[in-house]
Amino acid sequence: MFELREALIRQILFAMENQNVRYLVDTEKGVLIREELVPPEERPEDETDPLGRYQDLPQWKSADGFFLMEQFLNEIQEPIMHDQLQTILLSGSRVFRRFKDTIRESPEIQRRYYRYKYLAMRDVVVEWYNTLRELAGLDTLELGADEELEDLLMSDIRITLLESVPGERIAELDRQAFYETYHAVPEGLARHLYAQRRLRLPDPTDAASVVFGAENPEGGLSAFLWAVREVIEDGTTLCTIHQVYVAPEYRGLGVATELIAHVRQHVEQRPETLLLWRTGPVSPALRALVKSNGFSSLDGVYVLP
Repeated sequence: MFELREALIRQILFAMENQNVRYLVDTEKGVLIREELVPPEERPEDETDPLGRYQDLPQWKSADGFFLMEQFLNEIQEPIMHDQLQTILLSGSRVFRRFKDTIRESPEIQRRYYRYKYLAMRDVVVEWYNTLRELAGLDTLELGADEELEDLLMSDIRITLLESVPGERIAELDRQAFYETYHAVPEGLARHLYAQRRLRLPDPTDAASVVFGAENPEGGLSAFLWAVREVIEDGTTLCTIHQVYVAPEYRGLGVATELIAHVRQHVEQRPETLLLWRTGPVSPALRALVKSNGFSSLDGVYVLP
């Protein structure tokens, strides 16, 4: 049976909320693997097979997320924010998106929410892990609190220019970020739009790409910024930000702002370069982010003056 380390827990949490890709856990190696990469005969059936090498991850449905938001509401003492969120939960209309957009208006509440969500989902993973151990005839284990959580939620994140870019990892996170942005678009259309996007952009490992990553203490990517440099007709070199993504448990900490600050400093060392930011649908959080970082809007494209 694999060891349930904190790094693996975070990967499982991310995979649990991924509506586009199904992951299984390889109980021999203690890693996640996409279902389509597992031979059909080795994939788990509906019932958990304690002897199977590959096991389903714990389920996390929309109803679970809604219940969690309801429970978190009891933790909020600020009357205005409490009433706003309660109204959203009772409305039944675009609840998840409106809830997240609203808490972004208060970084402290947003930080508390993601911490609350992380701990609740972590408990689900620990319970699932012990169920697998019991089915395999092993004793259950008591996993202590995530001792690194407070540090992770505060400031122990390192921003670096990724000289050796993990191309597949960046591409996967970019895809997940894209679908999160286009959540209201029909699935088939979203896939088409993303395919067109990938045709327009170079690979993250290409020399034209500029990728900054936010690494957690374990060396994993908690966020990234992907920009592309190109020379236009008049000889001007543009550096265009095409993606900024922060993993849910790290949101509300100012990580995105730090990533933008680093790419701006990178650009300023090259006086001929202008910094742009092209976007798709603009959420209130994105609008606030680009505005707070000095970008002005020009027909759907954000540019620094």
